[in-house]
Amino acid sequence: MSQERTGRGDGGLFAEESVDGFIHRAFLRGAGHSAAAVRRRPVVGICSSWSELNPCNAGLQGLADAVKRGVLAAGGLPLVFPTISISEPYSRPTSMMLRNLMAMDVEQMITSSPIDAVVLLGGCDKTVPAQLMGAVSAGKPALALTAGPRAVTRRHDGGALTIDDLWPKADERRRGLVSDDEWSRFEGCLNASVGTCNVMGTAVTMAVVAEMLGFALPGTALSPATSAARMAAAELTGTRVVALWAGSATATPPVPAAAMITPASIENAFRVVCAIGGSTNALLHLIAIAGRAGIRVPLADLRAWGTSTPVLVDVRPSGRYLLSDLDEVGAGPPSSPTFPPPADPPCTRSAIRSTRTGDWPSSPARWHPTERSSNAQRRTLAFCATPAGLSCSTEWRTCGRASMTRCSMSTPIRCC
Repeated sequence: MSQERTGRGDGGLFAEESVDGFIHRAFLRGAGHSAAAVRRRPVVGICSSWSELNPCNAGLQGLADAVKRGVLAAGGLPLVFPTISISEPYSRPTSMMLRNLMAMDVEQMITSSPIDAVVLLGGCDKTVPAQLMGAVSAGKPALALTAGPRAVTRRHDGGALTIDDLWPKADERRRGLVSDDEWSRFEGCLNASVGTCNVMGTAVTMAVVAEMLGFALPGTALSPATSAARMAAAELTGTRVVALWAGSATATPPVPAAAMITPASIENAFRVVCAIGGSTNALLHLIAIAGRAGIRVPLADLRAWGTSTPVLVDVRPSGRYLLSDLDEVGAGPPSSPTFPPPADPPCTRSAIRSTRTGDWPSSPARWHPTERSSNAQRRTLAFCATPAGLSCSTEWRTCGRASMTRCSMSTPIRCC
């Protein structure tokens, strides 16, 4: 229905004194927005993959409301829009067939809509890479927030129950070792809340990747889906995306999401995937994200990065401990998250925080999140790609409490 300057696709259309601007404002006012609100800048699109056919992402409506609060508090105009949503257990024959389709959906919605910037709300395995791919191609400033892992259920004996316990239980059921009543009770308690799988699977791994590439606020990958911390992070993400747009508004054109994707940032992200024992599916998604920015990632480089990066985290499904252990002892959000502008030297925009006494391991080793000490030392690890390979800057903080207790952290170290 727009008639003028149809090639322009940013929020400036709402402020124009033209017939086209009038049409844009009139339709929003029909939805209940005030005359002042429809002229606000920036106009922030909130790209939501919420769906009742995707329980992993079912908490995104609440997060979208929190993002809107942040955008409004910073002076922007938030507008939520949907895209298709890909559920790992519900998609047939495979969810991978839909990733690129969703990426195209996200790209076209961002490109064709009158918005200045976008916040991506995803969660389940393929939704996060699809959103990042679409945003990189769309060419507008973008931040991301993932749904977060669901709560851990407790067994009748007090032991933890996570999604990876399904497979051995299913084998026992096939062998006739699990009664109908027990199987029914297991069905009802396997997933205790909305959110992504509560292990270091593809969903959480890609949430970490979003942090490492600079799209997500530091420390948000592991916060539980239903936690106050994730809701607060959503509001802060709304505030930060307005600042991101304001910082790039003088550029022509504004700094796009693709500026976050460099050979060095891809290396950083992949090395951290290796360090946390993340999903091998991240390899496929990182190559696709890099490709949207015109960057080719040779398999030989991936092999070299992987063999030279120590494994630091020992959590399920490949390890012994819980994501919540990792979150509590060393992955809590820092007190003052910051985003270096994309023009900074290529480096990680986030950090993986861990608790471990001793020095950085010189050879691959496992960090056990349940290690305790009477006066725990916490450190921030910042990975950075250099010509010499992986480097690590550390900054120690004394907590004075058991290592399983959260304490405040300083702003993540930035190297390079």
